[in-house]
Amino acid sequence: MEQAINYAGIMGGLAGKPLIKVVEELSHVLPALWIEAFRKMPGATTDIVAIDQDRYTYLFDLGSERIVAAYGLSTPNPAKRDSSRMQGFLGKISDRFKGRSDKGHIMSHRQGGGMDINLFPQRADVNRGRSPAGKIYRELERYCAANPGSFSFSRLLYSDASWVPAEIEYGVLYHSKQFRVERFTNAPV
Repeated sequence: MEQAINYAGIMGGLAGKPLIKVVEELSHVLPALWIEAFRKMPGATTDIVAIDQDRYTYLFDLGSERIVAAYGLSTPNPAKRDSSRMQGFLGKISDRFKGRSDKGHIMSHRQGGGMDINLFPQRADVNRGRSPAGKIYRELERYCAANPGSFSFSRLLYSDASWVPAEIEYGVLYHSKQFRVERFTNAPV
């Protein structure tokens, strides 16, 4: 399932550019690479659209009805989540995944992620920060929420034709221009 993107190589080509130019270049280059890698995954189709929602763009495969990736600039969101609306997504997820998965946000609510297209079944220990990997995942989300205008992305990697990703790749461009990309397993525990 290896669908690696050479993020270090991309960033090397952007050395010395101002932060705003780095963000523009990443927003231009990365979606094409993600789509190319996605098309090699089981069940992928070529009917991929970009959907802009608030400050994030979501790449969505209409044929397989799966999220490819989401990217954009964080914006603070102090509002409470619409819990009643989330309940409608997948119904009672604890029954479906036996309490091991949550209704995770591709881009966290606190960093400005939306609702509808932004949800997916995510391992509870990662989503809630209850594992070593989960602590790192939450650290990345918290940085984006605390630093408005941070470029971040989440890419979902699939090992089968289902819409439950096997892995999540999460990246943050710090204001210092350090680009941190981490992978998290989403396989059932």
